[in-house]
Amino acid sequence: MSDSSVQIATVVISVAALVFSTTAAFWTLVYNRRQARAIAHANALTERAQREQAEPYVIVDIRPRIPGSSMLVLVIENIGQTLARNVRVSVSPPLQTTLGAERAATLNRAIGRPIATLPPTRRIPFVMDVGHQLFSSELPKVYEFRVEAEGPFGRVDLLTYVPLQRVVAPVRHVR
Repeated sequence: MSDSSVQIATVVISVAALVFSTTAAFWTLVYNRRQARAIAHANALTERAQREQAEPYVIVDIRPRIPGSSMLVLVIENIGQTLARNVRVSVSPPLQTTLGAERAATLNRAIGRPIATLPPTRRIPFVMDVGHQLFSSELPKVYEFRVEAEGPFGRVDLLTYVPLQRVVAPVRHVR
């Protein structure tokens, strides 16, 4: 084999190796970028989960005063791990009760009053109604509560609750 043939073969092999290694480098870059994006997304989700665990979680519920009781209470409760500050609860439509207009006015004033601090596991109950009287009346049974609060990282996401919705939803009978 002549020197020129060896040189040509060497050049062809070198070019082929260059093309192969450039292609491999390109696909490695693409793969690494995808991996970096996936890692960044996973880190963001982990950070968000850790932040949410460190936030207060204020809920509003309508439930029996004690299990088995017919007395319904409206409860504002912080089930989160940290102190809730500047808690504001709003309700739509305004609360009504079979216990009279004065009780309804008291409930609406209480619900509309800001709560400066609400420690973890703290529960604020308000007597609302008697279950069988409420459910047999024409009064609204579904209310939407909106909760605004601040935690250690500032404002907490706005939370919306619709207690009793499943309890009072109409039951469809199949024939």
